Amino acid sequence: PRHKMDKLAARLRRAAKQVESSDDWSRRQRVRGPKRAWLSVLEARVTLRAGAVRSAIETASTSYVPERLHEVRIALKKLRYAAELLAEAHHQRTTPDIDSLRSAQDLLGHLHDLEILLARGGRLHASVPLSDFTGSHHLGSLISALEEDCRRLHARFVQRPATVPT
Repeated sequence: PRHKMDKLAARLRRAAKQVESSDDWSRRQRVRGPKRAWLSVLEARVTLRAGAVRSAIETASTSYVPERLHEVRIALKKLRYAAELLAEAHHQRTTPDIDSLRSAQDLLGHLHDLEILLARGGRLHASVPLSDFTGSHHLGSLISALEEDCRRLHARFVQRPATVPT
């Protein structure tokens, strides 16, 4: 009979809406679940990287040891990249912490470049013949200037280390 068919059609429409609603909910949960997990993993990564930076800074202490400062620079770089990714995931442009990490990384990068140049200058200076007084003198002056720049940059870093996010 017609009235039974109408009732059945209404029940089927309600059931279809419930299934669609349930599918929408489960689709939203699938999207939210992995996204939340991904953000949690990223936040944990930033926390681990921050700990690595603190440890590297403590290991480097205030002594001028180029290898240890380079390790600080590498740890800063890894933390900065993770922090930038996290900021982007939260739809933020940049933060003062990220700016601080970038500045410290740039300073230590410049220091590392000077140290590489200083090492090459030292090797070149050692290979200059003793008879070339002028060349030896100029290279010695350059090496002294590079050493002074390295000490100056190291002092700047020690005075204002990077702000490490917590």
